[in-house]
Amino acid sequence: MILLKIEIDNIRSHGHYVFEPSLTGTTAICGPNGAGKSTIVDSFAWCLYGTRPAGTKNSEMIKNTVSVESGSISQVKIIFIVGNREYLIQRKMVNDKGGVELNIYSRSVDSEEEYVLDCGPGVTSSEAFIRKLLGVDERGFLSSTFVQQKQVDQIISAGLRERGAVIERLI
Repeated sequence: MILLKIEIDNIRSHGHYVFEPSLTGTTAICGPNGAGKSTIVDSFAWCLYGTRPAGTKNSEMIKNTVSVESGSISQVKIIFIVGNREYLIQRKMVNDKGGVELNIYSRSVDSEEEYVLDCGPGVTSSEAFIRKLLGVDERGFLSSTFVQQKQVDQIISAGLRERGAVIERLI
């Protein structure tokens, strides 16, 4: 999977935010407390797997000042490449109580054609499609993709041997 873009609309602390990571090397999300760093990562996981921070309901993902039922859009879109296909995944709130739809679109890499709907808007079938596409479930994806602050702290404070072990697990 090559992540191209995460677009967030009215989720938690972000009104509208577009995150485009570097296509080479490692990308770090930095900023002061409360800047919305965790929201970017949480939005990525929520869009793919419906994962939310512990104890949070879907309805609590909606930005406080927004009402989906009065016409505001609250959603996350992700664009990434797997093999020779470019995928656009959109998880969107359909009501203020936290109801969602999940649509998966794709097209050939480097194509200017419109995306074609592969699966959706049903959440259960779309999440199964994502697990099959990525070849990993939610837990495996989160543990293999993200380095959290505590892991960065481990790398910084660890001795040479422990640092190597942490980095090997991350790779």
